[in-house]
Amino acid sequence: MLDKKEIPAKDLDQLQQLLGRIKQRNSSIKLGRRSFKTLTGMIDNPRHTALNSISEIARDMNVNASTLTRLSKRLGYRGFSEFQNVFREHISQEPNFYSDKLSRLLTDQDADEYKNLSLMANVAHDETSNISVMLKNIQPQTLDMITEKIANARSIRIHGLRQFFSLACFLSYGLGMIRDNVDVLGDSGHGVVHALAQLQPGDVLIVLGAEPYTRATADACRIAFKHGLSVIALTDSYASPLAAHSHHVVIMPIEGHYFGNNVASWFIFAEGLLAVVAHSLGEESIRAIKHREKLIKEFGIAQKAKI
Repeated sequence: MLDKKEIPAKDLDQLQQLLGRIKQRNSSIKLGRRSFKTLTGMIDNPRHTALNSISEIARDMNVNASTLTRLSKRLGYRGFSEFQNVFREHISQEPNFYSDKLSRLLTDQDADEYKNLSLMANVAHDETSNISVMLKNIQPQTLDMITEKIANARSIRIHGLRQFFSLACFLSYGLGMIRDNVDVLGDSGHGVVHALAQLQPGDVLIVLGAEPYTRATADACRIAFKHGLSVIALTDSYASPLAAHSHHVVIMPIEGHYFGNNVASWFIFAEGLLAVVAHSLGEESIRAIKHREKLIKEFGIAQKAKI
């Protein structure tokens, strides 16, 4: 018996069940052969569907982008973005990201005499390639706008969790050397909500993250964007939940043999960004560093006096 009206699937499991009902002609939704094949391909590769733009997915499925929009509405969604959110939510909750990568690393490892050195060389080669990809991904106008925002903002906060927390600290420390009012978001221990409440529209929030995305980072990004902060995202795809609520996005590569996200290129970008911002600030950055050096010298003298 056919359903009178299908309710849009809320998760990938429901979408897979719907696909089965459509195939068995036990659904009120009817799809042509091409649309059915497209939907099947998207469900079979949820990560690709979640992380790529509508035009990239359409190209890989050998259909027009308008076909994906029509398919989304046929399935009961308001548009492709709402449909894609099902896949994004799915990969954000995947518990096996790291173990799957580690399993592939163990499977791919060569059993030669110098296997340890070979593996290290593979990781190094991956990172070298990622640096080249990172440089190609940078849009000059985006870099110029980001630099201007960071140089002129009243206040800057940087947010990254898990392995991106170290990058957030690195950026915060570097920027703090050349300008004031920079910190890691929520680093005081009072929580992210308290930290966001201290910021004003026009202040800058730099968010860092790649799959598997943390809900806390995505929520901080969304709320900051909603309340008028200038949000800059370093992330792995324009389909990232961070990119969806950012004014400026820089796409960073994460691929490689390491069992987490390969992030050496992210640190190289951070070093380059710090150099670019310092150059933009000019004499102001020099004054900031000289003041810091003076304090270091005074602190050193005070410490010696106690000995």
